[in-house]
Amino acid sequence: MATYNIHGGVGRDGRRDLRRIAAVLQRLDADLIALQEVDSTPTGREPSAQMHELAQLGDYLAIPGPTILTHDRHYGNALLTRLAVTALTRVDLSQDAREPRGAIVADLHSARGTPLRCLATHLGLRTGERRCQIERLRPWLLAPPTPLLVMGDFNTWWPLARTERWLTQWLGPSPRLASFPARWPVLALDRLWVAPEGVLQGLARLQDPLTRLASDHLPLYAELALPIPTTSTRRD
Repeated sequence: MATYNIHGGVGRDGRRDLRRIAAVLQRLDADLIALQEVDSTPTGREPSAQMHELAQLGDYLAIPGPTILTHDRHYGNALLTRLAVTALTRVDLSQDAREPRGAIVADLHSARGTPLRCLATHLGLRTGERRCQIERLRPWLLAPPTPLLVMGDFNTWWPLARTERWLTQWLGPSPRLASFPARWPVLALDRLWVAPEGVLQGLARLQDPLTRLASDHLPLYAELALPIPTTSTRRD
């Protein structure tokens, strides 16, 4: 599982080059990837259809979650998944006079049949804005079906921020790995939480010359140990 803010495919050198993003995703080879700042416009015009192009390269199902919608541009969040999708909800997290924000909530099944709920989001830049957005997501964060995977760009750099404390209280602790800016990462803006405890087996950031150039964020990737569904047998 991975989360990656691709910055619209624009790298640290100011060039828009989706081939670099594609190379990063191929290196991650994750079964589920949350993308932020991705174009999902349903046309073939450049730089449109970034989500669709990336999905084809990795044999993914593409789930758009655009937050900026105009007649010629769909831009925002997306999920790329190789897992079966059983239910899907898009949550509007927009605040007045601020950049539109949203979340994708997807109920999935692994190849073994294990259910997994994924919540992928990109929160706002202001403290009060993020608090309201987390409050709006509360129904999907409290008492959810488990396991629950929450990931994205949370724009929270201060470990004692209220949104950070809420998420840790509800979902349990998760490592804070600096992912921004990509060249010299000092801020843990990109995060990944997993509940219940024990499902998250490892969390790391992919940091090399390519990822330091391809976007202004580094990708995070996680290894999960999903429980194997139990089946009951009847004995006569």
